[in-house]
Amino acid sequence: MHHRPASALIPLLCGLATGTVWADPDHTYLEEDGIILFEVEDALPPEGWALKTDEPDYRGSGYFEWTGPDSFPLSSAGKGTITYHFRIQTPGNYQVRWRSRIVIGESNTEANDSWIRLATGVDVPEEQPLDGWTKVYMNTLGSWTWTSKTVDHVGDPIRQYFSQGDHTLEISGRSIGHAIDTIALYRYEDVNYNANRIENWELSSVVTGDGTVVDPNHSTDPEGETGEETGEETEQETEEGTGEEETEETTPPVSVDRENLYIADDSWEQIINNECIDNTLALPASAIMAFDPSDSASAYRQGEYLTVSSETSTLLARFDLSLVPQASSAVIEYSTGALPADGSLRYALASHSDWPGEDGTAAKPEMMLSLSQSSGGWNADARMQSTLPAELLGNAVHTIMISSDTGSDPLEIYSQHSSELLPRLLLSGDSDFCVDWQANVDAQNAPVEPPPEVNEVVPPETDETDNEPEVTTPSEPDETETAESRKSSSGGSLSWLSLLALLLPGLYRTQSGRHSRKGRGQV
Repeated sequence: MHHRPASALIPLLCGLATGTVWADPDHTYLEEDGIILFEVEDALPPEGWALKTDEPDYRGSGYFEWTGPDSFPLSSAGKGTITYHFRIQTPGNYQVRWRSRIVIGESNTEANDSWIRLATGVDVPEEQPLDGWTKVYMNTLGSWTWTSKTVDHVGDPIRQYFSQGDHTLEISGRSIGHAIDTIALYRYEDVNYNANRIENWELSSVVTGDGTVVDPNHSTDPEGETGEETGEETEQETEEGTGEEETEETTPPVSVDRENLYIADDSWEQIINNECIDNTLALPASAIMAFDPSDSASAYRQGEYLTVSSETSTLLARFDLSLVPQASSAVIEYSTGALPADGSLRYALASHSDWPGEDGTAAKPEMMLSLSQSSGGWNADARMQSTLPAELLGNAVHTIMISSDTGSDPLEIYSQHSSELLPRLLLSGDSDFCVDWQANVDAQNAPVEPPPEVNEVVPPETDETDNEPEVTTPSEPDETETAESRKSSSGGSLSWLSLLALLLPGLYRTQSGRHSRKGRGQV
């Protein structure tokens, strides 16, 4: 099986100026290695569909947007039907996904669906049966997504069995403002899918009405120019290819789609070493644990791998963003275990980051704010990524809770803290992002200036006798001196000796006077 970068369709049969459209209406996409991938604009847009290029990041030469009336009832399905033909070489169970986007409004439950019909498919046991027209929806705002599911509030995949031979896929409009860019079918039991990998699949070869097989990825130009110039280009491509292979040998063994991160190859080593480069910072989790959300008394778990399992195991990853400037984009990245899995993961901000506590019994975090959801297949021993809303990740310590939906396979996530395979956030910002981050780090690590020296006031040395009251014999007080004045002159605090010294002279005069008067009265 080959996973190759997607490129715009370049048909030999010439197209229209408004987009890449096959002039032969009977062209058929050829399944190879369990994959079929084609652009919707390969067909002419019928009434109700418009070929547009307004939204950024579309593939090929444009996308189709449903501009016709809302057609919600099943009885109204079939408006603006577009039919695509494909040929299965290896029969099996296939899943359908399309790359779509909400282009009208600010709700993730409006303008988010279209109808699909796989008239030649057969229901797969234990999968959602498809009976005629089926609603296919997603719930992502502001970006293209490969999420394609059916049954409201359940989110079943679109799966059918296709026998060897020719089949049809039809789409029709349902919600105004739903845009479809690219359509994929893949044998999900054999093809390892994830949202990054599918972006690198090559467009399928096309079988024209006369049986000619055209490879849109490697076709010559319409005039069929060949010769020395073509040979030189081939030689150059071969040399470049060799250089890429040599680079891959020295690249750390982490399988990540760097193209989606807009990071140059020569900067990637700095990124995985947690440096800020090309306006992107790789921030590893400072702690990662798991717990059973259904049992409040359950202990926190650690290990080389931690399992995310529906209702029995939720993963916690703590990230310190206190020094990180506000990012414009955020991606959570993690490594899977030895077993592939299929299902859906949910990412949410936790109510607190104080887990596990000193004794490991801190209250278990609860989901505070939903961030995003990813669904599909998870490869074994692979590096996976999911987009998060950067505007919700402010300057603080955050705990991201990773849980899975009912029916999802258990998924192992590598959690050994000493490894580069640890979950990390890839945060990107404007041209000053790394400069601002480094300034915050430098300010945090700046040495703390000691406080200025203060001259200590030392009390004068005193003898032990200084603490004893000084006893003096006061002079004889004036007759007019009041008790208050005596109190003032004595400092407001007299010992019993001082008091006695003050009273004795007065007492003596009083007694003398009495004796004197007694004597004169007797004469």
